[in-house]
Amino acid sequence: MLLLAGVALAAGLVAVVGLLFSLRGPSRSTASGEIVPPFRLAALDGRQLGPGDYAGRVVLIDFWATWCGPCHLQADVLAELYPRLAGEGVAFLAVSVGEKEATVREYAAKKPYAWPVLLDSEHTVSDQMRVSVLPTIVVLDGEGREVFRQGGLTDAATLERAIRQAARG
Repeated sequence: MLLLAGVALAAGLVAVVGLLFSLRGPSRSTASGEIVPPFRLAALDGRQLGPGDYAGRVVLIDFWATWCGPCHLQADVLAELYPRLAGEGVAFLAVSVGEKEATVREYAAKKPYAWPVLLDSEHTVSDQMRVSVLPTIVVLDGEGREVFRQGGLTDAATLERAIRQAARG
């Protein structure tokens, strides 16, 4: 009985921390305007990928985690935009933060992504890019410059405006 109460308490704490982690971000873009340092991460499909693999293209990076409810909502927004924007040359990358490959792989098997899922299990890239809120969306222009960054949920219209602006340079 005590073990069950401990498990319930731990699950509740994880839920509260996840909610706070996802909601404490800014409500507007805080893009740095700087070139993002190059990085490559292991993808679920076995490749090593990063924004540099899409040189000259706008790249949308979604930092997320399987336990993050708002991240699931953000993925749904991205799934709406992806077919049209990918057809226009925009690259999407989903960067899973702080989780083991098996956890991410199991989640992605149930809810597949149409774009590459990268693994940042040790927070290497998310720390380097100062990601402190999940989800966080970062949009890079064709030169790899950060032109949009928003922590917390970002609606489709805001994302589309940011991508269009990035494409114009």
